[in-house]
Amino acid sequence: DEGSYTTYQTTALNGTAATASKTLSFFPAEYYLANGNKTKLIGRYPRRSGVTFTQGTKVVDFGTIDGKTDIMATPLKEGDKNTNIASLAFSHLLTQISVKVYAPDAATQTLWGKVKSIKITGKKQGCTITLPEATAADGTTITAPSFTGTDDLDLVSADPVTPSTAITYPLEMGVGTADDAAVMAGYAMFAPQADDAIELQIDLETGGLQKTKINVPVDGGFKAGTSYAVTLKFTSAGITPAVSVTDWVNGTPIKDIEI
Repeated sequence: DEGSYTTYQTTALNGTAATASKTLSFFPAEYYLANGNKTKLIGRYPRRSGVTFTQGTKVVDFGTIDGKTDIMATPLKEGDKNTNIASLAFSHLLTQISVKVYAPDAATQTLWGKVKSIKITGKKQGCTITLPEATAADGTTITAPSFTGTDDLDLVSADPVTPSTAITYPLEMGVGTADDAAVMAGYAMFAPQADDAIELQIDLETGGLQKTKINVPVDGGFKAGTSYAVTLKFTSAGITPAVSVTDWVNGTPIKDIEI
């Protein structure tokens, strides 16, 4: 808006990042102002039906988390035709878990039966973020996301590494050791949390509905941008979860943006 930066545009620009080069393109094309005045950009993902922006409050409402769709945002960036915006770094706003299941022997596998479903208690929530003031300095970030709601979130029935490969339920758990036999039961992305355990609800054909707590990892909580691999061992005495941590791989910064 020619240097005044009083408000954001009411309609978001339609940007697409190339898979290989990570270069961001706009459709239709966007250009820096010919008079040399500065342009500000802030990025958010996903762009989909149902996502709304309220100009007065600067709130972006992403709707209800579905477990499979990432939510990301960038800092506010500034540039002009002489000093281009070099990159936009998108940060994950959600945490992620993937869940594997197994039993140590065939008798225990039969005792519990196949897995009918797995839910995360209270994590099917709405998500909103508040953008910084349009007058804010280059590099200013969004406020912390806000999450509301208490519905239970189903695991996405796919492997997070290869989401196109579906997992069929009821799912037969593996038999043997965790390293050799545990089978992927699904994954989900949801609101990070620092202090409380999360609860899984596992519905089994023979064992019925079971609930188990996944304690906060030793590194300080279920963090945004971090994936936690959960392995559930079903024994004749109960369910014993194990958790390991792997960070999401950051994408290459998006460079050479022509507007």
